[in-house]
Amino acid sequence: MAHETSHQRNNDKRWVWATLSNDVDFFQINSSRGQHAAKRLLGEAVSHLLMTDQYSAYKYIDESKRQLSVSGSHTKECHSYRGEHLS
Repeated sequence: MAHETSHQRNNDKRWVWATLSNDVDFFQINSSRGQHAAKRLLGEAVSHLLMTDQYSAYKYIDESKRQLSVSGSHTKECHSYRGEHLS
């Protein structure tokens, strides 16, 4: 699994990138949320199945190696985009 989230450091916005597995968790702080930061964490070529959200930085990963995860907040965003409402 890979994920990124914002992080404040000395009034500067940073991004905490994480990749998690059953055996190892790895975190990296980056000044960017872009694809360059994703590649810095995961490498140019992902050789294993990786779960991510739909954020565009992960789109460089071959579809056969990427499984989309839809968390509660991502589910709401998807429904909002379609004009649907969740209660």
